[in-house]
Amino acid sequence: MPNVVTSIQNIGNNRNGNLYFLNMENSGNNRLVEPGNIESVGNCWIPWCNRSGDFAAHHIQILDANTEQVLWYVWQQGNSIRASTTGYEDSAQLRGAIAGGSYNLNVRAGGGITDGVTDGITANSA
Repeated sequence: MPNVVTSIQNIGNNRNGNLYFLNMENSGNNRLVEPGNIESVGNCWIPWCNRSGDFAAHHIQILDANTEQVLWYVWQQGNSIRASTTGYEDSAQLRGAIAGGSYNLNVRAGGGITDGVTDGITANSA
């Protein structure tokens, strides 16, 4: 089955510091997101990465702009949407995201991404 396009429309920052949203495939989606703001990321397609050897150039990073620490890595593997705090993992899942959808991400004060209901990393439909 061919991969389907899954996209991120906006990223919200509910932290006290700035965030970077970095698409390692397409720098045209990269954004600095100030605290309390929601930024459009321009219909950012989530990069496909089906093996660890391709990961360096095929994922999204969400970073703390002050420390440049990666808070989350996001990618699509086949028809699964993955998210991890440590890098490529076959078992990582972005809760609430289904391949082929369009999503908004919200980064909460603790650094996780949430839909406002559950902790951890999740997505809500755009």
